[in-house]
Amino acid sequence: MPNNLLADIIQKLHKDLQNTIPIQNTDNNKQNHTGIDTRHTLLHLAQTRQWTDTQRLQFELLCKKFDISQHLLDHYQASGEKVSSQQPLTEPVIYALLLALVLSDWQRQQKNMPLALKRINLIFKLQDKTRASWLQPGQPLYSFFQAEWQQLQKKILQHPCLETAPFLVNPQTAESRSETPRIIPLTVLFYEGPIARAYLAMLRGLGYQPQKIIALIPQNDIQHGKPVAPWLPQLLRRYYAAGIQRQKIHYWPTHLRRQYQAVVEPLQQNVCRAWQIPGTIIDEALRLHPLNHYTPTLETLMVANLRDPKLLDHMRRLPASTVLFTGGGFVPDTLLQLAQLRFVHIHPGFLPNIRGADGLLWSLLLSHHPSASGFYLAQGIDTGDIITRGFLPKINLSPLQLLPDSKTIYRMLYAFVDPWLRAVLLREITQQNTDFLHINARPQQDHQGMLYHFMHPELQKQILNI
Repeated sequence: MPNNLLADIIQKLHKDLQNTIPIQNTDNNKQNHTGIDTRHTLLHLAQTRQWTDTQRLQFELLCKKFDISQHLLDHYQASGEKVSSQQPLTEPVIYALLLALVLSDWQRQQKNMPLALKRINLIFKLQDKTRASWLQPGQPLYSFFQAEWQQLQKKILQHPCLETAPFLVNPQTAESRSETPRIIPLTVLFYEGPIARAYLAMLRGLGYQPQKIIALIPQNDIQHGKPVAPWLPQLLRRYYAAGIQRQKIHYWPTHLRRQYQAVVEPLQQNVCRAWQIPGTIIDEALRLHPLNHYTPTLETLMVANLRDPKLLDHMRRLPASTVLFTGGGFVPDTLLQLAQLRFVHIHPGFLPNIRGADGLLWSLLLSHHPSASGFYLAQGIDTGDIITRGFLPKINLSPLQLLPDSKTIYRMLYAFVDPWLRAVLLREITQQNTDFLHINARPQQDHQGMLYHFMHPELQKQILNI
């Protein structure tokens, strides 16, 4: 990269940012005592050639915050939490300076392929935000960046960044069991959606039933957040709200099946063939049976969210149980700290190497294979003890090439591939540990971990070439 040109851009943006700060706050040493002042942190990073460990952590924090939300706030606590209710920063120079710093840092990370790809993802997001003139077509930095990105794409296609071992799925572990259901000591914390439906259908296909399902029904509309039919009697309101939830959550899978049948059918066939899933199990999930079809004990609970005190009180009264978490948000620490419960989550990525969002996409990009991990939830993102993990056989994604845009491809993957990736991992766990109260697990090696965030469409394009 033309270092002198980028250094000049950083210097200019540094001066521009200084000019946006009130005179009384321009002291370069001024920092918020409770954590990180975003503007001043960027100023310090821009004028320092060799970052200290503290500055490196601050840089990574700002990168993470933008990567997740596509904006920055004025202040953050040292832990990364926002200091108070704040509006996103709007000064274009803030995001342009972060983009320039990420580009400069990216040059130094080229040998670390997973980190280099994570930085590329961030660069694309920042350029969408800033539309920086110095990174537009025709500019030297643009030409250099595109050339480097093309070389990186070739490396990705030729050589996976991660080794693919161990492998899951073989005919011996994929066979269905007896048609007579066997009750297993598992509580399913059910949140309506393709993932939860895939879990229940897979268990039933194996001849199992969880001993209990606790169905969570949002009391607020999942789109606009307003209370659902608060005027109805409680029983009718719960029934009505469950129907609204089911209709809205399954809108895109239903719409895609109707509009793109020529894509959905071969894609599902490819999933079944590659991962040894009987087609009857997928059909079972699509029927959206009443939940008492899957368990002898069904409990329903209307909640605002997973932090609702009603849910905590309900879970506190449960006996010692293993709870399969099926979605609905982040499980709060108040639930994780219940001594008699252990929450199992299935993540579509190989832990600890692939943590965070869009695990399916990052796994395909980094290893050329889907992967999944079953683990006990703990504080942090995808950090708990691992029950089992592995890579799965490749599936033929060529039907997706018939779709009109990246957004539709994304929705198709998360409606018809991601749920079954997780369900296959649940199959492995179940066949290895039918006594869910005593499952062996091992701690993660944190130093091997990498936390990824939602993948930009420019990187998503590479998935269909693998």
